[in-house]
Amino acid sequence: MQKQALLSLIVFAAACGGHPPKSTMPDHAVEARPDEPAPKNMTPPVDPRIAQASAFLTRVDGELRKVFVAGSLAEWAYETDITDAHEAAASAANNEQNIAITRLVKEARTYEPIIGKLSPIEQRELHVLIYMTGQPAPDDPKLAKDLADIEAKMVAAYGGGEVCGPKDPIDPKTKKPKCKDIEEVSKVLQKTRKPAEALAAWQGWHDTVGHAERDLFVKYVGLANQGARAIGFKDVGDEWKSGYDMSPDQFAAETDRLWGQVKPLYEQLHCYTRRKLNTMYGDKVVAKSGPIPAHLLGNIWAQSWGYLYPELEPYKGQAKIDVTPTLEKKFTDKSMVQMPRASTRRSG
Repeated sequence: MQKQALLSLIVFAAACGGHPPKSTMPDHAVEARPDEPAPKNMTPPVDPRIAQASAFLTRVDGELRKVFVAGSLAEWAYETDITDAHEAAASAANNEQNIAITRLVKEARTYEPIIGKLSPIEQRELHVLIYMTGQPAPDDPKLAKDLADIEAKMVAAYGGGEVCGPKDPIDPKTKKPKCKDIEEVSKVLQKTRKPAEALAAWQGWHDTVGHAERDLFVKYVGLANQGARAIGFKDVGDEWKSGYDMSPDQFAAETDRLWGQVKPLYEQLHCYTRRKLNTMYGDKVVAKSGPIPAHLLGNIWAQSWGYLYPELEPYKGQAKIDVTPTLEKKFTDKSMVQMPRASTRRSG
């Protein structure tokens, strides 16, 4: 009887839940305590500046496109027809462009700390905007306008500059000497082999246009440097040298390295040219050593000596590399303009 009663008690206890139910949690799980905080999300938060930078770059493309196109149109009209009205329009367009560049580059600088988090295309866009966009304006609106005005005046001085001499023919309409513009001065330097005539053309241009440009350029440099400092550069030189995917110091070193490679060839070409010109003009005009007089090199800036090729040609009888005389015989200014259109039609 006692065993039967005990067995009945055990069965009754089991049926009424006397034993706790077996846990369904895995053996390694840890139950949270009521007083413990909920576990934190381990995913790092997304930097909101990434989306802001993307939106900024999209907006910048439209803004810069607008001011660059307007500036180019105004400059083209001015350079092809130098008038007071076109000068004012070009100055206003340049001023708007410079101010826009300054404002946008300043904003772009705020995203520079996260540039590594952007997509490769956006990284490039941001870098180009900061380091390769163009001339920024000073923060002072008056100085910004002065900068744009000086830029326009330099274009006028250069494009409208003329050299007048006592032997220039008289214009029958104005009864004044028909002065030479830059194209006509350049043609004199290209064709003449008379040292005195070349010197008069070269010196006349540099004494008139060069001096006018110099006085404007001195003012321009000071204002342009203020604009460069407004967007984080030391000066305009620092800004320009930063636009080659390297630091200014690296750019200077790379320039020296490349010049070191070219210099031996240049020195040989310089010596060869000087000897040829010395043979043509004698010691009084071209010395056997030292610099070559700039006005004898056939170019108003003395940077290209191609027009001296007939005198400098090293191997007589070889095919000439200058095709200009051939083109002048077969084409006019009008037909040269029409030729690309005809070529496009033929190519479909």
